[in-house]
Amino acid sequence: MPTTYHNAAVNISASLSASSQPYRTTSTFLTVPTSSTYILKNCQIANASPLVGDSSYTVNVVANLHISSSATTHSLVYFGAVPAFSSLDVLSDNLVLEGGDSIVLTITGSNPITGLWTPTVNAIGSYLNIS
Repeated sequence: MPTTYHNAAVNISASLSASSQPYRTTSTFLTVPTSSTYILKNCQIANASPLVGDSSYTVNVVANLHISSSATTHSLVYFGAVPAFSSLDVLSDNLVLEGGDSIVLTITGSNPITGLWTPTVNAIGSYLNIS
């Protein structure tokens, strides 16, 4: 099979209504099929939360690598604060992912306002399928 580039993307959000309402929402960014090997080239997480009036807010992000062969989990980002209208680069170099490995993202925190707010992050990245 030829080596090919691909994109991965996921949007994560939580709909909040009460002041100080806690939230924790998780989504899988990328999972490698059993007989494949990927090289993750980059992963960027952007705070896409909408403005509330004239105010914007930080979203906290956790990015974990789940390694299937050893059944272990490792933090790529542990409670990274992503300010409004900003993004966070998760990788500084290539990351080899083998069959069954996955990258899982979580947003967490509590509603900073008295009213409706939807904390939202968009994650995008590219990987090389070398299998």
